[in-house]
Amino acid sequence: MRATRPLLGTYVVIDAQAFDEDAARLAVDAAFAAIEQVQQLMSAFDAGSDVTRINQHSHLEAVKVHRWTIEVLELAIAIHADSGGLFDIGIAPRLADWNMLPDSGFHYEDSSVASLVIDGDTVRSTKPTRIDLGGIGQVDPAADLACRRVEDVGLASASAGQGAASHPMREGGGLGLEVRGVHAVQSRASCRRSGAPGRQAPWTRACL
Repeated sequence: MRATRPLLGTYVVIDAQAFDEDAARLAVDAAFAAIEQVQQLMSAFDAGSDVTRINQHSHLEAVKVHRWTIEVLELAIAIHADSGGLFDIGIAPRLADWNMLPDSGFHYEDSSVASLVIDGDTVRSTKPTRIDLGGIGQVDPAADLACRRVEDVGLASASAGQGAASHPMREGGGLGLEVRGVHAVQSRASCRRSGAPGRQAPWTRACL
């Protein structure tokens, strides 16, 4: 079955194949729910998102955010370090100058992810900083979290990707799930249950 919804600034298309139609429908609904939650948490356009609250308040006080947001921020910090500062989600003020984000009405002297300090489930910044998670927050995690939600509903196997020519996979009576965004950055994530049929086994994930 195929379903399409407007999410993440594009149209997200999910294709699911399974021997059990009810399982396919359940997987599609679970995947969309995860992607919708990523949008709610990490959109720079949503006034109540974790990203917006970080941008507005983290230089004044610690901001409590969802664990998914923490995961993405930790990844962004690591990539910033590995790239020697070339990759920086603190680019949001520049994006606003280019009319790619709304004007906040605030002047940022030096907006950088290097200013963020993560402590458990809270984020603070040592100086005013405006972040935009964009591709890193809404593409890879959306696909990966779609896998997690499929896992939560107990389906045997699934793969999810955005913008990639991914191929659903089938294992026995399992399910193949494909997620893609019409204008998304190329990305794909997959997760599957490993182990002998009929036995419980841990889930494994890979970002491709």
